[in-house]
This record gives sequence, structure tokens and C-alpha cells, in this order.
Amino acid sequence: MTKKQINRIGYVCAALTFLIATFILIGDFLGLKGDFERWGIKFIGIAFVLNILVIIIMYVFASIYKIKGYFRSINYMLGNIPVSILYLFLAIWLMGFFRITIINDTKHTISDIKLYGCESEFIDQLEPGDSEKVWINITGDCSIHIKYLDAKGNKKDDVVIGYLSSLMGGADDYHLSGKNNPKY
Repeated sequence: MTKKQINRIGYVCAALTFLIATFILIGDFLGLKGDFERWGIKFIGIAFVLNILVIIIMYVFASIYKIKGYFRSINYMLGNIPVSILYLFLAIWLMGFFRITIINDTKHTISDIKLYGCESEFIDQLEPGDSEKVWINITGDCSIHIKYLDAKGNKKDDVVIGYLSSLMGGADDYHLSGKNNPKY
């Protein structure tokens, strides 16, 4: 193995772990479907072990082939450590929120939409086909309910999420037409 090959291994490992972690964090922040928080925390652990193993392998090969000057790629890999710590804190912070997209898939304007339980949020009205994302802070053991007035002025009350607890963050859609799957 040459110095260039050893450095390339370090650069590729550092770049891939950074890009994958960034994708997971962005997906979580945007509230994309999937358990991005849980995958992110698992990935940080896997990436940490993988990077340590790559550093050890690079050191072993550099020692066997008497290669010097491979420390630059190791520095890139070690540079991922503070980034991964920041991403870990951001993932844990995001797990304290449940992001709900309220979707008006009816043919009528829905008004006076109130989400309550963990935290109260209010949406004045949603036109047909409109949606709005609401971030709910999970303050402990709680649930999320919704109240709104339908097109005829009738009050509707429903459970959006039956149970949440600290660090149970996530994202989901709630359809005002009633086409929802029970959660938790």
C-alpha cells in the first residue's frame, strides 16, 4: 500500500460518515417519514467504531509498509468527532419534539384548529388542499388531541397521538378528512 492509498481510505471514510450523518440529520429536521432520530443515534455509534477501526488499520498498514505522512487523513477522520457530538445533541434535541403536518384533504375550509395536550398550538384556518406543519414540544408523559370546526360549524375532537413521553419525538401527518391510522 502506498501513502496515497492509505490517505484515500481515511478521506473516503471521513467523507462518507459525514455525508450520511448530515443526510440523516436533515431528514429528521425536515420531518421526513422514518425514524431518523433513532437511525441517527445508531449511526453515530456505528460510525464511531468504524472510524476507529479504519484509523487502526491505517496505522497498521503504515507501520508494516514503513509509510509516513498519513496523519492528514487521520486528522480529517478525527475532525468528524466534534461534528458527531454536535449531531448527537441536535438529534436528542429533535427527539423532544413531535412534528405534525395537519392536512386539509376535505373539500371545505376548516377553521379554529387547536392542538392541545403536550403543548397547545392554534391554526386559524386551512383551505382545501392546504397543510401546515406544527412542532409540538414533548414536556413529559402526554398525548396530542385536535379540536376544530368543520364546514358546517360542528365541533370535532380527535386524538392525534395517544401517548408520548420524553425523547419520543417523530413526525406524522394528520388528515382532517379522518383518514388516519391510530398512533401509539
